[in-house]
Amino acid sequence: MKKPTEEFNSLFIQSFKPEDFLSLSIKEEIKHHYTSPEAFLSIIQEKKIRFTDYRYMNDKSENVYVVKVLLDFLEKNKGKYPNAEEVVYEMLKENDLKSIQNLDICSIKYTQIPRFTYKPARKFVFCMCDEQDSLHMWNYYVNNNSYRGMNIGIKVINFLNIFDSAETKLLDPIQIFYGSVLYNQNKQFKEIETLMKNTEKCIKSIHSNNNNNNQKYAILRLREYIDTKGLFYKSVKFKDEKEYRIVIEIDEKILDANKIDGIEECYCVKNGIISPYLNVQLPNDAISSVCLSPMTEFQISHDSIKRLLEHNEFINFSICKSKIPIRY
Repeated sequence: MKKPTEEFNSLFIQSFKPEDFLSLSIKEEIKHHYTSPEAFLSIIQEKKIRFTDYRYMNDKSENVYVVKVLLDFLEKNKGKYPNAEEVVYEMLKENDLKSIQNLDICSIKYTQIPRFTYKPARKFVFCMCDEQDSLHMWNYYVNNNSYRGMNIGIKVINFLNIFDSAETKLLDPIQIFYGSVLYNQNKQFKEIETLMKNTEKCIKSIHSNNNNNNQKYAILRLREYIDTKGLFYKSVKFKDEKEYRIVIEIDEKILDANKIDGIEECYCVKNGIISPYLNVQLPNDAISSVCLSPMTEFQISHDSIKRLLEHNEFINFSICKSKIPIRY
């Protein structure tokens, strides 16, 4: 049974929500996935949405940027968390730290720890936007000098419920993380400070008679944070995207065996590269709205979209058009 304060039965569905990050309850959260008409048609007809392998995202600093933030924080707070600082530099000793801080690299080498094996799981990301009518996002869908896009309003809790189960052991092979991306450096530093405080405490409290083991354990904890929560840190240069993410972390063996209902690994060609992604089931009650881009002929589009959604048994949705007054 769910506890009164819990949104899900499963312990493996977790939010990324900093304490001072203003947000609605997830029960009220509707986020918006901008897409092309062709992709929209595929989503509705197949009732599936695509989670992209994070290594193939357009931001080449994915999961590197969070380490840059970590190093920048330690540089500005040198000596404040001495044990945590030592652990971070031990974890990253095989890298040129300045290259990380300058974002000159796309991947990081982490220190291997004998007898403390850490095997990263595969991670896939579904991107949405906090805003339903964002000119910045519509600009991705200009074709022949005309806006040709739409966005799908998705009820976050209704979508995430497909991963939920009272039998939490069934979801052990995967974890789900969801929340808004952090762009503001002050908020990023506040989160990293909490991480450093917890790391400092971890080193001092666990196996206090064996500092070497403490350090190894702390490295594993840091790796876990970077590999999951790190995907919610992005450069302020991307702030106009106002991105909201759902991240699936899934064990490679389970993925290869196709043992998770409603999830399948597929491949597509993206910018000339064969890119893996996950197709994930989209529930009939997960769509809240469809918003059409500026310059779209509304009435005829409205009628065909309404018929398409009803034909595919989607329920309780609205259809609207962008209110941005663009002439051309």
